[in-house]
Amino acid sequence: MATASQPVNPRSADPQSIALETVQYRLAILWFVGSALVFVLVIYQSLAGVYADRVQDVWKWLLPTLMPTLTMIVTVAAANAFKSGASAIIVRKTFYRIAFGLSACYLGLILFVLLSLPAFHRMVSDQIESLHTSNLWIGPLQGIVASALGVLFASKKTPSGE
Repeated sequence: MATASQPVNPRSADPQSIALETVQYRLAILWFVGSALVFVLVIYQSLAGVYADRVQDVWKWLLPTLMPTLTMIVTVAAANAFKSGASAIIVRKTFYRIAFGLSACYLGLILFVLLSLPAFHRMVSDQIESLHTSNLWIGPLQGIVASALGVLFASKKTPSGE
């Protein structure tokens, strides 16, 4: 129990809250690991000739699906690297879980699309067409994920609401 001489730590005051810094770190790890898996897979597929002479088309599809979010995460992490002291900003765990779940689903969907192409289509041209078709569901999900992550990575709100 806190007394007048002992301030309450905002990180431990509410069990339903979590430090924004922790949230950003965990989401960054998810995105870096998930994206690394996707990149390694596509590099392997590119070198193995899976996409024949259409390798550039695969990369043209892939890079816009991952790079905007990865760039935002790295930019915020770099900006926060120069801050002195730990951040006292906290967020609700439920929103963090939603953002984490959406991110995991998004990254999993990208992996699924890439891994399933050969199972559905033998011809490379059909695989490339399926990549473009997948933007019909990946694009809207990317917007939702970007919105959730944008709140957690780009928010300037302080604990006092300033």
